Amino acid sequence: MIRHRGAESGGAFEVQRVDGRGAKTAPAVPLDDPLSRALPDTAARLGEELVWYLESYLDYPYGPHQNRAERVQAALQCWGEETFTTLSGQGQARDDYRDATRHGHGELQLAIVSDTPRILSWPWEALRDPQVGDLAQHCRIDRQLDSVADPPLPAGLSSERVGILLVTARP
Repeated sequence: MIRHRGAESGGAFEVQRVDGRGAKTAPAVPLDDPLSRALPDTAARLGEELVWYLESYLDYPYGPHQNRAERVQAALQCWGEETFTTLSGQGQARDDYRDATRHGHGELQLAIVSDTPRILSWPWEALRDPQVGDLAQHCRIDRQLDSVADPPLPAGLSSERVGILLVTARP
């Protein structure tokens, strides 16, 4: 569990291991907001470039667009490795991560816990273990609210599973 503590756009993060043997919490570490980080050779923020990459790049993935897409991918990879190293690269967090992945990453579940929408919108799927690669390809990554209570459910609605259909009109 990666729990956000602190300021609206940043603050510190605690890494907790929660399993059948109880919970262990590593000391809190600060992280930079990846969405406000500038990419090399451009004044654009990563968040804006990520929107372009996900929504427009495939319309014309040739020529200079390929170079721009490669810069976005490199920036995401860099943030993912730096963030992984910051959160799990030393001390108790490193030991807990190694112990949790001793038999592979298939059973690993990462929960990003915060009440701040900005933190929950960070590209956590880009977390990257330098020895394994992108963690999102090997384990489950979830986002959840920390202390905001769930709204009451209407009578007759399942409290176990809610299906959501999102339809968006984009040019």
